[in-house]
Amino acid sequence: MGSGGLTEEWMFEPLGRTTSAPAIGDDTAYVPADDTGIYAVSEGNQQWRFQADSTVQTQPAVGETGVWVAEDSLYWITKSSGQGVMKALDQIPYALSTTGNRCFLTGTDGTVCFQVRDL
Repeated sequence: MGSGGLTEEWMFEPLGRTTSAPAIGDDTAYVPADDTGIYAVSEGNQQWRFQADSTVQTQPAVGETGVWVAEDSLYWITKSSGQGVMKALDQIPYALSTTGNRCFLTGTDGTVCFQVRDL
């Protein structure tokens, strides 16, 4: 593939190595890293960093007012401030998706699926 048409607009380097694809919403990238941080990055500038309890390996999901992140716990982080709340999980999450401010989470066994509203 040639380089025509692709231009790097900005670059951001978190403290740790990125651990999954970022989630994108409202021109902001939400990036998990192996330093247990979740970074909100807009045009290459860090807006905030949320400290999780462990390294997040799954891609975040962006809701209307917050970002959902799941690993050993489920985090809901406000997009505006980076403040978050945590809920312990009984299942190890496999995937999550959002609609509005609702999160749908599937466990690694492929059979557990539940919905969580704003924590």
